[in-house]
Order: sequence, then structure tokens, then C-alpha cells
Amino acid sequence: MEGLQEKIKEYSTFVALQKGLLKSTRENYSRIMAKVLRDIGALSPTHQQFNELMIGLIDQGRVSFSHITNHMRAIEAYTSFMEEPMTFKRPRKPRPSIGETLTEAEVTLILASCKNIREKAILALLAYAGIRCGELCSIRVEDVDLRENCMKVRGKSRKDSPSFFPADCSKIIQQYLSDYPRSSDNFMFTTLRRGEPISTWGIRKMVRTVAARSPVKKRVHPHIFRHSLASNMLDRGANPVTIQEQLRHANLGTTMIYVHSRKDRVKAEYECFRPKYT
Repeated sequence: MEGLQEKIKEYSTFVALQKGLLKSTRENYSRIMAKVLRDIGALSPTHQQFNELMIGLIDQGRVSFSHITNHMRAIEAYTSFMEEPMTFKRPRKPRPSIGETLTEAEVTLILASCKNIREKAILALLAYAGIRCGELCSIRVEDVDLRENCMKVRGKSRKDSPSFFPADCSKIIQQYLSDYPRSSDNFMFTTLRRGEPISTWGIRKMVRTVAARSPVKKRVHPHIFRHSLASNMLDRGANPVTIQEQLRHANLGTTMIYVHSRKDRVKAEYECFRPKYT
């Protein structure tokens, strides 16, 4: 569509300066709006056209709550950009639950399927530290302390906080830095050709590629390692507060979703600690 790329560029600038959105959110909204405008076939759709598109998306019944609400937010920001603001009423949010996770054995099989130290270093940090994909992209060499087995992570709120990993992971990172030397202020992971910071898309592609080599048949993506770390720590008896600190959840309620999703663990602990009346 003629003029689409320029319009999306102007939109991205608007949401950055007028809405204060972070880069990852801006990029997500820009992708959404580029597709929306192509589907509608106009750079300045009417409110009715936006409404019809959203009704069609909701009625599909196959998309997630976040997918729907992200479309709503992106369109609302776009109509503000066009100086014809509109708002949507959000659908009721479903009760959160944790989907499929990986067992310790499955994570081991995936790590064993890495072909080089760069792949192994990236997947090891996702698996052992449980950091988000975007957080991994922004880590610099100086953020990682291999003596203390921890690193400084900038989370969603832009607040720096520590994330820990075991000595086994430190050895992998040390070998990676030996093979791919870089100064302390450089990004930990960069593209091989241009030396640019690796993107979330690049990490997702790498994770899919490595997982496809392994015998694990589950759908594997970067965030599943975060969920799996929490679930596997729970299975080992970890305190939810410890998991909250490791995953850097602002509220314990977010961490408790993992507990509520593991009914088998709740039942086992109930049988262990219930009082004996007879």
C-alpha cells in the first residue's frame, strides 16, 4: 500500500513521544497497525471500519485475550495519532493460568541439542535465570558477574534487579566470552554478520531451531523456559517468595499463578501437612 511505511513510521514516533511507549511495545503496535491498515485497505480508516475489524477478530474465537487487547490499544493510539480518537471496552480478562511447561529432562535435552557455545549460552540463560526474551537482548557484558553467578537485569519497569544462575551456567558464559570476546560495555549477544544487538525475533528463531533438533515435541519458545523454571523450582519445594525474587515479579500474586496452576502439588502438600483427626 502506497504511503504505508511512512505512515507507520510517523505513528511509531507519535506513540514514543506522546504515549511514552517502550521500543518493544512501539514495534509491536507498529506491526499490528501495518497489518490492520493493509487488511482494511486504507491509511485513514473510519471508526466503523475499525469496529468491524475488531468484531471479526473477537468472533474468530481462536485468538488470545492479549492479542485482542493489544489490537485495541494499537488502534486507539492510531486514532489519537489521526486526531480522531476512539476507545474500546476491554473484554473480561480470563483467569490467568500457566500453559505447557518443560520438565528438567526436556530442558536438558534441548540444551544438549545446541550446536555451538553461542546457542548454548543464550538458551542456558533463558533456562537457568528465567529472564524474559527482551531482557536477554539488552544485557551487556558488564551486567554479568561470573564470580557471584548473577546478573543485573533491566525489567519491564526499567528497574535494575539481580537474577541468579548456577555455576554450570557461569562456565558456559565464560566459554562463550572466550570464543566471542567483547568489551565490558558491549552487548552480551550480537548478530554474527553486523555485530548489532540480537533481536527478540532472532532469539525466538534460534530457540525454535534448537528445539527442532531435540526429541522434545512440545511447542518451545523463549518464555516457556521462564514458566518452566518457576514450575520446576516449585516441584523441588522452593518458597514462592524465592521464585518471585528470581523472576522479579512486582507482586506475589503473579507468582502464585504458578502455584494455582499446579493442582497436583497443592494436593500433595495438603496430604503431607493436613491434620490427623482420627
